[in-house]
Amino acid sequence: MQPAITVYITCYNYAAFVSQAIQSVLNQTFQDFELLVIDDGSTDGSRTVIEHYREHPKVNIIYQQNKGLNATNNVAISLAKGKYIVRLDADDYFEPEALGIMYAIMESDEKLGLVFPDYFYVDAAGNRIGSHRRHFFDDEVTLYDQPAHGACTLVRLDYLRRLGGYDEAFSCQDGFELWIKFITFHKVTNINRPLFSYRQHSGSLSSDSDKILKTRRQIKRGFVEKYLSSPNTLAIIPVRNRVYNGVSWPLFSYNGKTVLQHRIESCLQSKNIDHLVVTASDSAILAYLKEKYSAESTISIMERPEALSAFDIKLDDTIQFVFRTL
Repeated sequence: MQPAITVYITCYNYAAFVSQAIQSVLNQTFQDFELLVIDDGSTDGSRTVIEHYREHPKVNIIYQQNKGLNATNNVAISLAKGKYIVRLDADDYFEPEALGIMYAIMESDEKLGLVFPDYFYVDAAGNRIGSHRRHFFDDEVTLYDQPAHGACTLVRLDYLRRLGGYDEAFSCQDGFELWIKFITFHKVTNINRPLFSYRQHSGSLSSDSDKILKTRRQIKRGFVEKYLSSPNTLAIIPVRNRVYNGVSWPLFSYNGKTVLQHRIESCLQSKNIDHLVVTASDSAILAYLKEKYSAESTISIMERPEALSAFDIKLDDTIQFVFRTL
């Protein structure tokens, strides 16, 4: 009989935590699930812990050589029998009602592709140190720029398979890649209730911020190239003439170029930008721009009203001004 949910736990050298993760699944108030425990080549004794659950009727154990997170996600997708699928990292754990609450939300709307909850922060010892609350997507969110957490998000499995699963070119940020795909093609929502505990410790994959940001850039670029047919892109640089100790910051020179020149050249070097608008209200900035870039066909220099340069004015107003003026 098909289970309602496939839960899978990915484990790499988390012997100290994986038992708590497994138990948090087995102790759910909603019991219509299967549990895949996938050990990704651990060397720390994780297998010994996992083997304690070998005979449990809901548990299926898979051992593999180290493949990385996204490849392991795809292994789970290929083996899953549920209508929905959710990953739980081996160092995190569910609240007892997590599966039941998320399942009820998904069942209430057949257009939903995924649902994700808020969560608690815990330290390495499992002590609760905070919580993370998201805006409620049905009422408070119009810009989907903050992705769901990669783990503990309940996903409609057939939708995920149609979207091709996870891109194995990336070793982290599986949630960000999943998010971009789903918000483009499917409805998403969230639950303003913490339903899992997210453990923060030195070995956490999500602690390398430079790697995360680099991977997100690569994911965005790949998504645009694959799904959006490389649309024409307009970049806008709004400039305020901030002066510090008598020095204009945009016109401050380092490494032989001004701050503004460095910014403009970085935009021009991007293969994703077709045209650049630089807009300012300050006469000195405008004079500098016209002298240096008036002959550039890919740059438009635009004087914006002084009122739009104020610190308490939203950038949206400048963007709208640029579109009206072009």
